[in-house]
Amino acid sequence: QALQLRGFFFQKKPKREQAQYALVAIGGAADGPYVPPWPPTAAERSTWLPQRSVSCAEVRQQLFEQAVRPGSVLAAKVTQEALRLPQQLHEERTAAHPEALLVERLLAEQLQDASVTIFSSMCPCPDCAAKISDFAVRSPGCRVALAYEHEWIPERFAKFRDGVSDATSVALMESSGVEVVRVQ
Repeated sequence: QALQLRGFFFQKKPKREQAQYALVAIGGAADGPYVPPWPPTAAERSTWLPQRSVSCAEVRQQLFEQAVRPGSVLAAKVTQEALRLPQQLHEERTAAHPEALLVERLLAEQLQDASVTIFSSMCPCPDCAAKISDFAVRSPGCRVALAYEHEWIPERFAKFRDGVSDATSVALMESSGVEVVRVQ
């Protein structure tokens, strides 16, 4: 299903350094995960993920203009330029991650009895993993699943980051009932 979601927006795999993106597909609880009809039109692809640089404020505005209900898809794409904020602005920088933007939108809806599938180009950072976990806890009637493609903090670098790695993020999300899988 994660590969179908990625394919909904990209005809070929995007380069890792181009942008960070995440998608959310919402299905009914009884229906299970929702996968949009294939193939998407060029207009659908460009509406959801424009090719030009988009500020975080624009992404947030676009997300809040979209309806959240079973059968809907939300997407956020943040270019690397938008993520290059100084380290002092850590909270603003992590709030700009696509996963954080999508979860912010989902929390505003107070979803119940839904299947929420998140597909991310990167494993969520520890802050985004905490937000996804919080969403899963605050939405007990929702089945939450996450699939990701690339590593954010590989395990081999954990010793340089006080033991924090993708494994930490995955463990946090799984402890909240989120199904997590890496797609390669």
